[in-house]
Amino acid sequence: LAAFLTVERMITPIESADDLAKQTEIAYGTVKAGSTESFFEAATIPVYQKMWLYMNNTRPSPMVESNSEGIAKVRSMKGKYAFLLESAQNEYIEQRKPCDTMKAGSNLDSKGYGIGMPKNST
Repeated sequence: LAAFLTVERMITPIESADDLAKQTEIAYGTVKAGSTESFFEAATIPVYQKMWLYMNNTRPSPMVESNSEGIAKVRSMKGKYAFLLESAQNEYIEQRKPCDTMKAGSNLDSKGYGIGMPKNST
């Protein structure tokens, strides 16, 4: 998981989840009913619990329906919205034109991915 912001100059630099949770200038959210939302909802780490309470209770909701909507919201809100998403997707979008987004801070969590194959398959 990683936070995703525009490259616009930020008054409040965000370099960690703690920075994001402590401030009130930049809204943040995830995809509704996605794995990132589930991560925050089940969190036992206090800063992630605080972030979940913010995302779950803020109105209008900072949550979005899709990654595409979250990325568009990051771009349209010009530094006033951070989108929390899987780090692989974040790194992919960050390298795509128009190159106007960036990863903020380090990954919040680490997950491994694997490919299941039948035994002895070629």
